[in-house]
Amino acid sequence: FPVAWQLADKRLRWSIDARALGNEPDPMMLALSLLRLSEFSDGRTAFNTVSRVEAGQTLYIKDGKHVVNESTPIVNGAVTFPEAAEHFKEELMRSIELRLGLGQTFTSDFSGGLDSTMIALLASRLQDKPLDAFIQYCGEGIASDDLTTARAVANVSANIRFHEKQE
Repeated sequence: FPVAWQLADKRLRWSIDARALGNEPDPMMLALSLLRLSEFSDGRTAFNTVSRVEAGQTLYIKDGKHVVNESTPIVNGAVTFPEAAEHFKEELMRSIELRLGLGQTFTSDFSGGLDSTMIALLASRLQDKPLDAFIQYCGEGIASDDLTTARAVANVSANIRFHEKQE
């Protein structure tokens, strides 16, 4: 997924959908898009003042100026799977610690899938107060395995308060 971003009023706004940030079309970018020549867009989107960061890029903003850097690709075989897994775990923990360090209440939208389960469990281990995890579904609208998993994970962690709402 590319991430759309915009600097407005000295604040960074971002979304996975450029339409959420921009409403004034950029005619040149629209033409490039229609002609399937997006490689010439230089990170711009179809909206004025909205840019994008592609997968493998990093956006840095300092003193009101932005720089987009290409990440260093990992060459197959350059690291072992256990090394990559350990690096992923360290970066995920660091990311969660940064979020928790903001001093705000941290909650989790709990689907019972692997992503939300892993993040909720790690976050619950990093904070003293219980983590509120929420799952909401309509009738039988959620896969029963996901709901079962969400309930089971909430039950094994004393530091997760599970809130379930069926509509």
